[in-house]
Amino acid sequence: SAMASSSNEIELPILGDQEESKEIDGIFKKYAEDFKQDEAKATSDNQSSVSEILESFDAQITEEKLVTTSASTRFPPQVNCVFAFLHLKVPFDLVHVSSKIRGAEYNPKRFHAVVFRIREPKATAMIYASGKLVCMGAKDEKKAYLACRKFVRILQKIGYAKVKFAPSKQEPLIRNIMAKSRVPFPIRLEDLAESEHHNQFINYEPEIFPGLIYRMLDPRVTIFVFVTGTVLFVGARTRDQINKAFDMLYPILLFYKKEMSAITDTTKKVLPPPI
Repeated sequence: SAMASSSNEIELPILGDQEESKEIDGIFKKYAEDFKQDEAKATSDNQSSVSEILESFDAQITEEKLVTTSASTRFPPQVNCVFAFLHLKVPFDLVHVSSKIRGAEYNPKRFHAVVFRIREPKATAMIYASGKLVCMGAKDEKKAYLACRKFVRILQKIGYAKVKFAPSKQEPLIRNIMAKSRVPFPIRLEDLAESEHHNQFINYEPEIFPGLIYRMLDPRVTIFVFVTGTVLFVGARTRDQINKAFDMLYPILLFYKKEMSAITDTTKKVLPPPI
């Protein structure tokens, strides 16, 4: 055999005959056994350090996911209120409307519209003398659509036969979708409000309102951000606009994330001294 071995070096034989192949197989098997033994010994000797390394890897992966995965996928905004609008193009006698619809409210000194509600789907209508109808309180777009159809049917039954449910592209039915989400970390609102890159879109007056108001231009959505991580979206006409706005805002929120150590220090300062 052309095999020469020592304690530190191993020279592989020239392949060619069957004996040399068997010898090579034996060498690799020996290496495999030695490797398993070394791994087992290292694991038993350094179990704590291995677990620490794995935890650090998990932390890095989590941080990467926070940056790379879209926010609308990880923390999907929940729609909680939809506003719909219809121009019925028929003038209304609001006194007549309020007298014919059970439970309708009309107080012209306080509000220039008739207000009435339906239970299924749960929604409220405001009817103006000009022929405009505003539906609010529906929990999603489908319920807003059904509620508007019911409101139109009610108006038809009390004598306004020319009223039709006919939304168009020029006058879409859904005008405002309100949604809510929450990121898993608090936010430094003061630093965000003072940022040179974002302060032109921001209104933050904590003495008047605790949330930071971020007015995004494209998509045209108004976003309320609170220090706890709660995020409210107002003014969107579609869910895609909400998701796009959230995905654009999330890296900014992540950049102004408040560290837990800062929260702990603040908490310690607020606590009263022991008696």
